[in-house]
Amino acid sequence: MCSMNMDFRQKQTQSLKQLQRLIMSPQMQQAIHLMQVPIMELSMVIQTELEQNPVLEYSEEDPEEENSEANESEDTPPEEELSFNDNDFEILKRLDEDFRDHFAESENFHPKRTAEEEKRKSFLEQSILAEESLFEHLMQQAKETFEEQEDLEMAEEIIGNFDESGFLQTPLEEIALL
Repeated sequence: MCSMNMDFRQKQTQSLKQLQRLIMSPQMQQAIHLMQVPIMELSMVIQTELEQNPVLEYSEEDPEEENSEANESEDTPPEEELSFNDNDFEILKRLDEDFRDHFAESENFHPKRTAEEEKRKSFLEQSILAEESLFEHLMQQAKETFEEQEDLEMAEEIIGNFDESGFLQTPLEEIALL
């Protein structure tokens, strides 16, 4: 009798796909077209648009001239030199001290940290970022579940045969022999 060892493994994966699309509106298409048209042809295109669309009006005035006239008509105050006296600096100094006192009382404000505080902060940040592996997570659960050492050793042997995706890689017959 011929024994065929067919190993059918199922694999489950996740993938993420990101797409970016640009949908051009008719206005965008027209703007791109007008940017590519030579100046002589552009004036003909403008004239054609003016004839076809009665709402449009043609203005000969230069918009830059209108802006410069508007700017000239506005009264601009003459520039004044800023002057500070000692009283102003005293007020600023008091405000700065009050600001520091206010935030020194707050737990979230630490303008200067000691070397020990920096070390502790760094440790906390790194420990938060460390991910627990599947093996570590399952072993923690096994330790909480099994009281007998023999049961815990069997659980460790089974957990050790999982791959990173969480699938059992060793045939059940082989695990049963352990």
